[in-house]
Amino acid sequence: MRLLKTAIQNKIQESPETIHRLTPLLQSKNEEELLRFVEDPKDELEDFHALLKIIRTLFPERERELMEDYCLNLDPEKESMSIGLIYSFITNFKTLEKSLVLLISKSGYDKELAELSSIALKVKQKQMNELKGIELLYEYNESPSSIVKAFANVLQSSFYFNLRMIDFYLQLSIITKRLIDQVENQYIRYLFKARMSLLETAGYVAIGLTDDGKQIGVEALKNTDEPYMKYMFHVFIGNSFLFDDYENAKLNFETAIESIEIYDDITPNDAYRSHNFLNNFWGKPPIFLNDQSDHISDIHEIAFYYIRNDNPDKGLGVLDSIDSLLLNDSQKGFHNYYRGLATQQLDYFYESILHFNYAGEKYFKKFPIHELEKSGVSNTLIRVLSS
Repeated sequence: MRLLKTAIQNKIQESPETIHRLTPLLQSKNEEELLRFVEDPKDELEDFHALLKIIRTLFPERERELMEDYCLNLDPEKESMSIGLIYSFITNFKTLEKSLVLLISKSGYDKELAELSSIALKVKQKQMNELKGIELLYEYNESPSSIVKAFANVLQSSFYFNLRMIDFYLQLSIITKRLIDQVENQYIRYLFKARMSLLETAGYVAIGLTDDGKQIGVEALKNTDEPYMKYMFHVFIGNSFLFDDYENAKLNFETAIESIEIYDDITPNDAYRSHNFLNNFWGKPPIFLNDQSDHISDIHEIAFYYIRNDNPDKGLGVLDSIDSLLLNDSQKGFHNYYRGLATQQLDYFYESILHFNYAGEKYFKKFPIHELEKSGVSNTLIRVLSS
C-alpha cells in the first residue's frame, strides 16, 4: 500500500488544500483519520468506498494499479481484504480477484468468500459450466454470514443470466435483494445492489419490458461511481434502443466505451458487438468488426455485414463455419435470423423466433418478426408470434 500512500502524500505536498478536499469523501468526515492513514505505513482505511473515491478524484487513470498495490498488502485476517475481493469481482478486476482468492483461502478473514470467488473464476475461465457452479453455490445458503449468502445468490443470478435462463434469475432476484438488505457493510451492499440492478436491466429488456429495464438502468446509473458498472449499464440500456432508436443506442454504446477507457485490462467487447449489430441492422458500416475472434457474436456480425452488403453467399459461408450444435438458444435465434436474411426463406425466421422464445428473449424476436411483416405474413399470425 506504500504506492498509494506515497502518491497521496505527494499530492498533499504539492497542494496542502488537498487534504481538506478529500476529507468530505470519508463517511466520518474526520481529517485526522485520513492523515493517520496517509502517514502510517500499516494503517488501513476502514472506509473502503472513500478510498476508491479518493483514487478516482486524484488518480482516476491509475485505479487498477493503486488498488492492486493496496489490496494485496491488506491484512487477510481483517474484513478489508474481503471487501477488496468483492470489489474486484464486481468491477471485473480479474488479476486482483485471483490473487485475493489465494491470499484469503490460505489464512483469510472469510474463506467462504474466497471459495465463492473461486467458483466464479472457474466459470469465467470456462473451467466449470454454469450449471455446476449453481449446484455448488446451494450449500452456501446455510452460511451464518449474511455477506456469503448474498454473494452466493448474486453469483447464482449471474450464472442464470449467462445461461439465458431469464425467468429464473428474475425470480431469484427477489430473494437475493432481501439477502442483500441484511448485509451490514454499506459498500458491499451497494456493490451487490448495483450488480442486481444490472442483471434486472438486462433481464427486463430481454423479455420485452424495455421501459422497465431502461428505468432500472437509468436510476442505477445515477447511484453508481464504478466505471465498469457504468459501462455495462450503458450497453444494456443501448440494447433497449437497437430496434427503433439508432441515435440513442449509438450514444449509449459510445458512452459505454468511454466509461472504461481508464482501464487498460478491459476491452469493451460487449459494446463493440452491440455497436456492430446496431450499424449492420440500420445499414451503416460496422466499425468494430473483429475477423480474428472466435467468439460467436463476432463471427455472426461478420456474416451480418456480408448479408447487408449484398453478398449473401459469403455471409452464408461464414455462418456455415459455425458448429450450430455448440450454440445456445439465444445464439441460434440470431443464427437463423441471419440465414433468413441471406436466403429470404421464411422458415428461418420462424426458427429464429422459436429459439428466442426458448431463451426467454422476447425483445430480440422483434427482428425476425419484422422481416415476416415485410414479407406479408398476416397480422393475426404476427400478433400470435409476438405474444
